[in-house]
Amino acid sequence: ADQSAPQTGLDRRLARSLRRGTAEVDATLDLHGCTQAEAHQRLVHFVQAAALRGNVILRIITGKGARGEGSESGGGRGILRRRVPEWLAEAPLGPLIRGVTVAGPRQGGDGALYVVLKRGRG
Repeated sequence: ADQSAPQTGLDRRLARSLRRGTAEVDATLDLHGCTQAEAHQRLVHFVQAAALRGNVILRIITGKGARGEGSESGGGRGILRRRVPEWLAEAPLGPLIRGVTVAGPRQGGDGALYVVLKRGRG
């Protein structure tokens, strides 16, 4: 284990290139407008499929949460921003994941996350 790595589980160089948007993203999942149930199901499928394909860097767009919208819009999308990192940490996804970091301002800022999968599974 590299002591200089931040708690995200990513080495500094990778974390920096993700924030700058210069890292190569293997796949993107957009959860904009999903209910929590839909989002959770899609997230699990997406990450598991990506791991099977050998993808390493994933971008997950949660949206920043609806401002000024009624909570009738499927429970309010701001909830996904909070829930997605929790789901990524739990089974069945937790063991597949090396680290998670918030996207840089030009890549969606806190409305998007980068997920780095562990390599060489299976």
